[in-house]
Amino acid sequence: MGSIMTYIYLNYENMKNVIASLASYANKAENAQSDVVAANEQNNNPSSLSNVSKLSEKVQELRDKIKEIDDRVELAKTQSENGVAVKDESTGMISYYLPVNAEDSIKNVSSANQAMLDAKKAKEIKETGGDEELTQLLTGSVLSNKNDPVYSSTFSEQMGPEGMAELADRMRNRWDRWNSDPFYPPGVNPNEERDKKYAEYQQGLSALSGNIATASKSDVWNSDKKQRMRTV
Repeated sequence: MGSIMTYIYLNYENMKNVIASLASYANKAENAQSDVVAANEQNNNPSSLSNVSKLSEKVQELRDKIKEIDDRVELAKTQSENGVAVKDESTGMISYYLPVNAEDSIKNVSSANQAMLDAKKAKEIKETGGDEELTQLLTGSVLSNKNDPVYSSTFSEQMGPEGMAELADRMRNRWDRWNSDPFYPPGVNPNEERDKKYAEYQQGLSALSGNIATASKSDVWNSDKKQRMRTV
């Protein structure tokens, strides 16, 4: 694997071959251990197998690492297919996004992936309207991830200071329009509906400000990025 800026590049087929080779090695090690234990038992246990028994732990550690690598490779494939990460058709290289100062772990990669998808959706909503869809996005995934430094820095960076400010304006305008001419569905308590709309407005703003605050306090952003995002 190699990295350029904040994209980690890999060849999908080559990495799947590596994963298959590692899985085969783990299987062989496990089978060898079973053969040794069986042979020892058949001969009335002439040898102590304390060290051999530890092999199971090592094999499981290897399997866990194999799964982590495979998850990352599949995530890169998904990101590249969805257009949120770079894909080079000529070389077969795909990539996944990760902030420069973030550790390359599956947790951080998954957080960055969710942020990339959410930012892509937010940009699409900005172009096509959809205030209700935007509200669901901000009060859902964006709000629930606002304390995750990798998610917050990725989402905020992808949107940029102007984009974050525009999302906040959209939430304010949505509330102002409803508040100036409220609509109450039949059978709905007016006070409860007003409380619900206002809570959505507040949660949307909290999602945006919370993500910027988390990113600004983390080590993921450098001082230049922190200064640039203070304009929001």
